[in-house]
Amino acid sequence: MFNKFPIIILALLLSSAAMAESDAREALIQLLESVDTLSADFEQKTYQQTSPDADVSQGSFYLSKPNRFNWQVIKPYEQRVIADGELLWVFDPDLEQATYQPLDENMSQSPAMILTQPRATLTDAYEVARGKTDEALVFRLTPTDEQAVFSELMMHFVDNKISELRILDSLGQETFVEFKNVQVNILLDSALFEFTPPPGTDLFEQM
Repeated sequence: MFNKFPIIILALLLSSAAMAESDAREALIQLLESVDTLSADFEQKTYQQTSPDADVSQGSFYLSKPNRFNWQVIKPYEQRVIADGELLWVFDPDLEQATYQPLDENMSQSPAMILTQPRATLTDAYEVARGKTDEALVFRLTPTDEQAVFSELMMHFVDNKISELRILDSLGQETFVEFKNVQVNILLDSALFEFTPPPGTDLFEQM
């Protein structure tokens, strides 16, 4: 009889942990599903294991569901990453080069795709935990796929608006993205999510 108690307690603990994880996932999904459009400025800092100094970039981010976003780097070098609903474009105006690839299940690991399709991307692909700081509600996403491009993603929300991303990749590179001037569910110009390569641009299909 006594040998059964540890098994019962363990089962209860596992069940409680599973429920907490499920609740955290659903809370994050509902939070993200409440946003149809998003506009924000960002500052991104990326740290390599080999250097204490960060690579810093600044720009603007626009999102419109489903499957459309525009990640526009302004400093130090201009670059645009645009998802138009069917294709993902990466445009480097200094090099006059653009790459493109279809938006498919392989793109579901992108943080931007998590923001645009939360239920589809979060239901099975990640373990989700929830916590709090003095200012923010924090979710930690851990991919269930060992081949995922990142090993951990932290999403911070202040007043139900995303305020920060922290991404740790499989090579130990750490990226922090701070969002400012965040506006949600406003009308955005559809041209933000369209891309036509300028004349003379070299095009490359990403396989």
